[in-house]
Amino acid sequence: MPEQVDQIINKIVGTDGEVVETSKNVERLSDQQFYCDAKNQTNLNDFIDTERPKLVALVGFVGVGKSTFMGSLYQQLIMNLNYIGYAFVDSDTYVGFERRVFLRRVNDANTSGTKRNILGENDILHIKLKSNKGPKHQILVSDKAGETYQKYLSSDEDVAGDLVLENADLVIFFIDGDADSSGLAKHNLIMDNYSSMLTRLKEQKKIDETSNYIIVYTKIDKVTTDERKEKLATRKIEIKALFEEKIGVAAEQIYEVNSTDVDDKTLNEVFALLLAPIVPTVAPKEVDWVKMEIENVI
Repeated sequence: MPEQVDQIINKIVGTDGEVVETSKNVERLSDQQFYCDAKNQTNLNDFIDTERPKLVALVGFVGVGKSTFMGSLYQQLIMNLNYIGYAFVDSDTYVGFERRVFLRRVNDANTSGTKRNILGENDILHIKLKSNKGPKHQILVSDKAGETYQKYLSSDEDVAGDLVLENADLVIFFIDGDADSSGLAKHNLIMDNYSSMLTRLKEQKKIDETSNYIIVYTKIDKVTTDERKEKLATRKIEIKALFEEKIGVAAEQIYEVNSTDVDDKTLNEVFALLLAPIVPTVAPKEVDWVKMEIENVI
């Protein structure tokens, strides 16, 4: 396992530890398949057994902390034999998880130096759990690069190709609390970007009034002054209203988390929501969970 992780790291990280984001690196990642690496949406139906897995989509722009969030979740699962009522049984994407953990740097100031995912790399992470109160179940989590969602602001073609969002059981939208509580210009940019993306997602039926979604504010540990806390409280109201207007239904909940702190109470509440199984259903005779069109993409 360490050797496989090192191979991946060498593909995307320079000798100085910085991510080398070039088209050549993206090509390497798309051309090579590493054992137990993250999957892509063309592999989703491979996980159907007697019951289909729960599909969770993490949505957010560059630098909001999605991969740090997933790294902390993985740490909780492997460090605890029984985590919030679940035992971590297996994963088909250990390398995908390990790379996120490897790149998740937390310094003495408790700030993350996670290197972000690269545009075009596989994004589906797999978790198999055993509940204390029930049978085993599977969770699939989509952790796309922030640049992917940046492209959604101007590309209908990219939005149309997203089969994860239109089939997700839970969508988690991420917002950088540090940025949103600072200057008004940053808040307005967050509002504009989400307004544009949500409009496109709604128009192409990737989200609608039946969508189950929450909003997670990250980096909340950096919002320390009373002034910034007051700004964030006001701006959260605007964000909530924007999402409700664009999607057609209000968020089930808005959370504030510190994803670098695995003991953060609210962070673990979000993890519990993510890991909870969906109502069991019998797998269809034909592969139609993520649409039959998926077979034509391969």
